[in-house]
Amino acid sequence: TRSIGFIPDNWSNISQYETNHFQMGGGLNLRGYAGYFVADQRNGNILIGYKGRSGASASAEVDFDEYIKFRPKYLRDYLHLDAYLFADAGAIELSNATLSQYWNIAPTTMWSDIRVDAGLGFALTVKKFGWFNKANPLTLRFDMPFLLNRPPYANPDYANFRYVVGVNRTF
Repeated sequence: TRSIGFIPDNWSNISQYETNHFQMGGGLNLRGYAGYFVADQRNGNILIGYKGRSGASASAEVDFDEYIKFRPKYLRDYLHLDAYLFADAGAIELSNATLSQYWNIAPTTMWSDIRVDAGLGFALTVKKFGWFNKANPLTLRFDMPFLLNRPPYANPDYANFRYVVGVNRTF
């Protein structure tokens, strides 16, 4: 997923103004804040949480796919659809950096404000690949974090349609 051309470039950018639409596994896994600079003000300075040395997060999912009957007769041995509600919360250590040179950071001992998201998600798992029966299952995720407690600068609505796609379950 890190190769150029696998996903659109504008889905994986890092921005100080808005979130993006693709999330790789790792980091704090806050789905509503994928690709967004965490920028908080402390003592009159803008500090960022991008590339923090430490962080903490928690995620919860409640499956309700039993109520969605997606079991095509000829495909039920090959595909499985999960539907779930989710919520994520986390904080990260802040750093001194300019937004134009975010790779050049100086860590601080201050933590960001807690960021929380919640929404609805779907995960389609390909369990078998025909002849390739030894291949691991592949899961494609589509998450919609409708609620954010600290929305980004360019999209200041707390409740809004947002989406994030991903490969495999990382939560």
